[in-house]
Amino acid sequence: MARDGAHKLSMQKIRKMSMSEELGYTDNNNPFGDNTMSQKFVWKKKNEFLAAAGQYQAPTRDGEIKKHREKLQEIKNVKKRRTEREKEQDLLEKQREERAREEAQEQYDEWVSTAEEFHLAQAKMRSSIRIQQGRERPMDLVDKALQIVDGETFDDMTVLDKAPYRILYGLSKLQLQESKDEIRNFMLNDTRHKQFWKAMLTVCDDALAKVQTSSMPTRAKRDDGIPQTVADDVEELLGTQAPEEMLKLEEQIARSLERGGDGVDTQFFEAVQKRLPLYKARAQIDAIHQTAYGKMQEWQASIHRKKRKEADAAAPDEGISAWDGEVPGVGPPANADDPEDYSPVLDPFSDDEAGPAEAGACSPALHDPGDEELVGETCADPAEDEERRRRLRAKLKEMHGGSESSIPQQAADRMVEDAKRKGLAEDEHVLRGEEILAARRYEWEDKYKPRKPRFFNRVRTGYQWTKYNQAHYDHDNPPPKVVQGYKFNIFYPDLIDKTRCPTYSLEKADAADQILIRFRAGPPYEDVAFKIVNKEWLTDHRWGFRASFDRGVFQLHFNFRLPRYRK
Repeated sequence: MARDGAHKLSMQKIRKMSMSEELGYTDNNNPFGDNTMSQKFVWKKKNEFLAAAGQYQAPTRDGEIKKHREKLQEIKNVKKRRTEREKEQDLLEKQREERAREEAQEQYDEWVSTAEEFHLAQAKMRSSIRIQQGRERPMDLVDKALQIVDGETFDDMTVLDKAPYRILYGLSKLQLQESKDEIRNFMLNDTRHKQFWKAMLTVCDDALAKVQTSSMPTRAKRDDGIPQTVADDVEELLGTQAPEEMLKLEEQIARSLERGGDGVDTQFFEAVQKRLPLYKARAQIDAIHQTAYGKMQEWQASIHRKKRKEADAAAPDEGISAWDGEVPGVGPPANADDPEDYSPVLDPFSDDEAGPAEAGACSPALHDPGDEELVGETCADPAEDEERRRRLRAKLKEMHGGSESSIPQQAADRMVEDAKRKGLAEDEHVLRGEEILAARRYEWEDKYKPRKPRFFNRVRTGYQWTKYNQAHYDHDNPPPKVVQGYKFNIFYPDLIDKTRCPTYSLEKADAADQILIRFRAGPPYEDVAFKIVNKEWLTDHRWGFRASFDRGVFQLHFNFRLPRYRK
């Protein structure tokens, strides 16, 4: 009995020591809350069953120690697998969080890109609407030039006739501030041409600084501290430099300022160095403008060729041989140099056919002025007839001033000036330009010289507060304006038949949302057409409709029907 107690005591101490050293567990401190953890578990029923069957074998000390070591090793393996699994879960969780952050960043970048594209599309749409309605701003035409350089085409490819930065120096302070806001908007949204808009912003800041300096009482020095005489020398030096030459000049100036010395004009070189970014920006803008201007000239040449072809097709065939280039619009035969390409030789008349009349048989017969049949007849003297026409022309010049050809033009100019003096309403803009019509020949061209009538047209614009616009815009950030009506004033001061009222008609245009309105009056005026928005008209005089012809002015005023939305 004493030996068994010593055996049990030693085994219990071994279990306690091994658990405490290798696992860190005790009966009072273990994650399972088991205060009998160091004691041996004995399966009594199993031992009794094995003893009854004669198969029970009493455990030995070495066997118990080995078995205990195996259990400890198994516990260590379980703990190790659990630690590894926890690390894997932490790693997976970190990877999921990192992936979620990447997806969120991708979605945010995509949202930012979509927002930029939306704002750029909105800015381009507002610009195109203003151009179509004839109330374009300088930056609208600049953006149009950039689109032309990128390869886009328009019905009207007209761009500015000079570099955009030259227009900025002729604007007022308020117009420059508005242009600066527009440039910043394009610079934020149009990432493709960001460098170009940065250059435009540099020039706009310089123009704004000049306007602010001009309003100061003293102008001895510019606002950047450069004397006017030095600024003139800098302008003369940099005004004709190419971009490559400016880069070389910038390097030379930097080296000269680093070396210094008594012979170096520091003030001049510093002034040049300070103004170089401005002239580099101008050169960059001018390069883009030259490309767009070249494409505009190609478009104008193609339009000119098309009109010549249409005019040649519409002109009657008068039997003129003009493949030597003397008559415009008429080309040589396909094989002008081929002798076999001419008409075949005509066969002579047969005996049964009547031959050609003698030379001069179709001319009127000449009579002797002394014949008795012509006595009492009055013949016109060419000299007297010419003198009478000369006196009539001199009288017309004395009455109206200038040349005879300027008299109708002066009357039309006076009508246009009278219409301009009346001014524009708050929501009205001037509708400039007309549509190019196909060349045609009028029946009265032999009597009167055709000419285009003068006009002064206006377009009325406003906001439409639809459900979409109410949800996406407000009064501080309004939606794009839409056309709500037109006022056409066509001037016919020299209409031959003043009892006949001019007429108008609607024709299809290239775009489905637009339509052509053509005005006809009669001699000596050609037809004139304008492109307008294709919407339903309000033809009641209570809603502003007017179609009248009085004192040489044909007026057509109308408004569009506004769409109604359910609340």
